[in-house]
Amino acid sequence: MTLYHMDLSASVQGLREQLEMLNLSTKGHKDVLRRRLREARKKSQKHVHFRTDGLVEVIDDNSPRAIRKHQPNGLDLKQLRYLLFMDFEATCIEGHGRNFKHEIIEFPCLIYDIEQQVIIDEFKTHVRPLENPILSDFCIQLTNIQQSDVDQAPTFCEALELFERFLDKHESLFDPSIFSVPVSQRSRQRKWSGIERNWAFATDGRWDIELFLIQQMGIEKLPYYFCGPYVDVRGLFSDFLREKRCSLVNMLRKWDLKFEGTEHCGRDDAFNLSRIVSRLIQQGCIVEANRWIQPDKTRGWIIPRRYPRYKE
Repeated sequence: MTLYHMDLSASVQGLREQLEMLNLSTKGHKDVLRRRLREARKKSQKHVHFRTDGLVEVIDDNSPRAIRKHQPNGLDLKQLRYLLFMDFEATCIEGHGRNFKHEIIEFPCLIYDIEQQVIIDEFKTHVRPLENPILSDFCIQLTNIQQSDVDQAPTFCEALELFERFLDKHESLFDPSIFSVPVSQRSRQRKWSGIERNWAFATDGRWDIELFLIQQMGIEKLPYYFCGPYVDVRGLFSDFLREKRCSLVNMLRKWDLKFEGTEHCGRDDAFNLSRIVSRLIQQGCIVEANRWIQPDKTRGWIIPRRYPRYKE
């Protein structure tokens, strides 16, 4: 029998933090939050122990002993120097939302120097979808990506190889190397080991990595360099300014800025995301990783961190 060691007597804030770590809704009054935690305990196939020192202990049913998972401590992470802005575009059908199996059709990445507030280099390729190779009219209208753009494009695996060659050109910037991979000898899984980085991926929300990329590859095949802490810029904007989360366009409006380029073009979305980060830096924001993900599906907000989560 598996059990959750949860503190059901915690304060409302404490209950919400536990729910956050399980990627569950944090809405509702105290009794609702407790009930949600109890339901999670019943449904869980893992034994999870939330510790006061920020660690998460996990015991798989098939494991003879606990495997300790280190959630990044945001206050101890190395200060970031480089961001890799990513904004995938993916296949879609009007009205289907998350129930649709998305495939990535545009793969951009912009390397950004936080100290200089400049884009160092950028990568972009269209990607040919395999499961649903014909783009819907809705998808074409939304992304402005044409059928001819993807018909001759590389597959995602081929695009990933091109991306890694691009990263390799800038290997000297990253500490540690993006291609250094700590491997857990116990679990034999590639996972973040707690090594501090001077770089992080940065996205507009959690969907690019935690939805599109995982749907594309499967969580167990997620490249090791995508695992660990990353920057959810929408969350950073909200937490630093203590304002409601909003879209990329509405974040730009905070400083009376207009979107440069074409909306829902992945490269242009990523570029405008870098403009938002530059404005945050100019207002005194220290860019910090605020979310994390592991190949075993463990993911969530980094707690604690410099700018606590702002809840409307």
